[in-house]
Amino acid sequence: MTKLSFILFLLFYLVIPQSSFSQEKVIEGKVTSVAKTPVEGATIVIKDLDNSKVLSYAVTDNKGYYNLLFNSSKEKVFIKVAHISYKDSINTISIHSKTTTYNLSLNEDVFEIQGIVITTTKIRDTMAIPTDSLKLTQRSTLRDILDKTDGFVVSEDGGISFRGRLIKKVLINKKEVFVDQNRIALDNLDYGIMENLELINNYKDKFGVDFNNFSTSVININTKEEFKGVLKLFGDGAYGIEENKYLIKARGLYFSDELNSFLTSNTNSIGEKEFSFKDVSQAFKEQSSTFFKSNFTPFFNEDDLLAEAFDSNTSLTVRKETRRARIGFVSYYNNSKNVKNIFQNTKTNDGFLVKSEERGNDSEAYSFLNNLLVNYALSPKSVLTLNIDQAYSKSQLNNTLDISNFSQEGDESIIQERNLQTPSSFLLYSKLGLRSRLSKKLIFSSDFEFNIENSKSDFRSDFIRVMPNQINQSYSFNNQYIKLNSSIDHQFSSSISASANIESTFFSEDLEYDIIKNDSRKGSITDIGLRVRGQKSKWDYDVIISTQIYSFKGNGSLDRESQTQLRFNGNANINLNQNNTFTINLFQENNLIDLYSNIDSLVIGFNNRLTNPKSISREITKDRGIDVSYNYSSIIKTQSIRAKYSYNEKLDYLEPIFNTINDEVFFFINRLIDKRESSRYSILGSKGFYLTKRNHLIRFTGEYSLGTVKYPTFVSETRIPFEIRNKNIKGILGFELKKMFLDEISFRVDNLHQEFLIDNQNTSDRNILSYSTKFSKKTDNFEFDFLIGQNKQESEGFSFKVPFFDFSTNIKISPKLDAFIRGKYLFHLFDLPNTDFTDLSVSSDGNFIYRNFNRNNLNYLIIGISYKI
Repeated sequence: MTKLSFILFLLFYLVIPQSSFSQEKVIEGKVTSVAKTPVEGATIVIKDLDNSKVLSYAVTDNKGYYNLLFNSSKEKVFIKVAHISYKDSINTISIHSKTTTYNLSLNEDVFEIQGIVITTTKIRDTMAIPTDSLKLTQRSTLRDILDKTDGFVVSEDGGISFRGRLIKKVLINKKEVFVDQNRIALDNLDYGIMENLELINNYKDKFGVDFNNFSTSVININTKEEFKGVLKLFGDGAYGIEENKYLIKARGLYFSDELNSFLTSNTNSIGEKEFSFKDVSQAFKEQSSTFFKSNFTPFFNEDDLLAEAFDSNTSLTVRKETRRARIGFVSYYNNSKNVKNIFQNTKTNDGFLVKSEERGNDSEAYSFLNNLLVNYALSPKSVLTLNIDQAYSKSQLNNTLDISNFSQEGDESIIQERNLQTPSSFLLYSKLGLRSRLSKKLIFSSDFEFNIENSKSDFRSDFIRVMPNQINQSYSFNNQYIKLNSSIDHQFSSSISASANIESTFFSEDLEYDIIKNDSRKGSITDIGLRVRGQKSKWDYDVIISTQIYSFKGNGSLDRESQTQLRFNGNANINLNQNNTFTINLFQENNLIDLYSNIDSLVIGFNNRLTNPKSISREITKDRGIDVSYNYSSIIKTQSIRAKYSYNEKLDYLEPIFNTINDEVFFFINRLIDKRESSRYSILGSKGFYLTKRNHLIRFTGEYSLGTVKYPTFVSETRIPFEIRNKNIKGILGFELKKMFLDEISFRVDNLHQEFLIDNQNTSDRNILSYSTKFSKKTDNFEFDFLIGQNKQESEGFSFKVPFFDFSTNIKISPKLDAFIRGKYLFHLFDLPNTDFTDLSVSSDGNFIYRNFNRNNLNYLIIGISYKI
């Protein structure tokens, strides 16, 4: 069969059957009360009469109107209208034409204060995410939509939650496409491809073998018909008014019932990165060492305080689903080159300057990451899963340092360093699992995992003090893990199920860091645990508790050691009512400290050395804590409240702390700290008011948070309490205007105050005050965003102001062609006054106060075009 014949056959298979047996229908109308007042926020659900399949959803606007578009060949459909303040309306309506008008009045749900308690019906399974009332254009992203929808919290790195419940999957037309790839979905799926958007709270993976009452929350995007079974391509290209500023971006998508694929590529010199570390599978992150993470995460972290930047990010996602199998392949490629200049001074707690340095950081790096996930249904009750992760990263880090060391007698010595480090890592992780339902109330599962990591680092330091000299250090380490896991899960009732689990991990690690010095660690981890969980319409819980036995093997037959640790993870979500949720999470995780930390002396540079006086090969770090949160949101009342408390303890972990100065070299010790405590309180409130009949909205938002970090430090070998306090206050006043020249005006104030305390005495602090104004206008043919403001930073008598001015505009030239202009840090681009500094960061280990001054940022003004194919 030729390629052309195959494409024609595929189009016929995907498109013709749909258009032959279903027709596009519209149901529209108005929902009012018995008193004829519009009912805003009512949910309308259309279902098929034969199989109760949901065909479409909508939410009434502020005037009570709704519009539903769906495909059906039936002459009658089931319609349900629900609102928290009214009785549900359930009817069957006839469809005799393409457009059907259906108006109705809802009766109020009246009850006496001292009478019975009335509980309102809630459509828990699916909630239509309203977009009609939002000011959106065809280019608005999924992030823009969720940011404007009460109840959703979206972080910069791609975290999504709704009323405290985490969301890790974004479906396209009810098919899994973006799994643990939230940021890619948030920033690359635009409103132009969406027919409607919905939150599904009772989503069940068809390849997930579980009891019927367990489900998760996902976001589903139903695309427009022209995006089903058709390859769509999008491209952006832009160039700056100054040299070396450019952007080349491409997207390609193909969505169908069986095959879904998405490609995104972004090459630029303006600091944009296409995905975040959260887009990497959780199992992969758990198996990799801290060395691997420290060299891999820079590919995902954006930093616009650079002198120069080059980033090339490409991601390909392909998922194919048939009746019995689902295959998913995800690949990431990263390439980056960055230049950053930092000025640092190091002072003692009493203000004496001991070091001043000017540092130039020049880095080049690339990485590959591939994931293959296969689910195969051996039978309706058994599913086989294969998961393979592979990654490789290599970097070249060049540091140039001009250092001035100062003695208490006032002497100054100059040191010049040229450091070169080339870390690299290869990691392969694979998992084969079987999960089978033995009976209606009994499930058996078994997994086999294999993990291997090879990492190494070569370091060279060339320095000049009296005469040129050189230091070289290389080390490498290999990790191998084999894990066997089996569990049996029994459902006692709809509200409780329990499983018993046993897991055995066998590890073998080797470290080489000198010709005559090497280290190794071998042993096993046996995890025996119990899991109890349950889920109903208004609450769910999941508790895991286990005993972990760490066994270490030595060189001799009698050289053995065992340690027993407790591991637990428990979470609960309670839906107090339709708008209020309460969540709690408790956890303790145990991990071996990476063996490469056992190197007795690690050269950071000629002027900085890190020593490990005690072997940590059998030390276990514990991480435990609690998170409690309350979430309230009401789309109808345009108000929300979020309150959260977090407490975390790290036990028996390594912390580098200054020890001594010897021959102008600063020596730090990796000390094993018994406990580090951190806590954070935060509360956020938002309330909107409609001012006029034209529905101009004014919204007030305020947030307050207080965080502390406490751990002991050592000054002249004396243990002293050390504390860091962070207080943050934010306020936003926004105006959303209807049918005016501007759509939105907002004023924002943000104040961060940081303190460092030694033995309860303040030794240093930092304060950042930021205020800004934003104007925006959005139509399908024209849009612009205009942000102007200033940061004022202060620390120990030193202060400076950083003005900023960001701008973007887009003009639609034709249905396929747009032109755009984007600018960032424009005051710095044109060297206007008060643009000498860009940032000040302050840190401390309890002995010294380190202040880093930055003069760089990636300012630009680029002009480009966007084209759709």
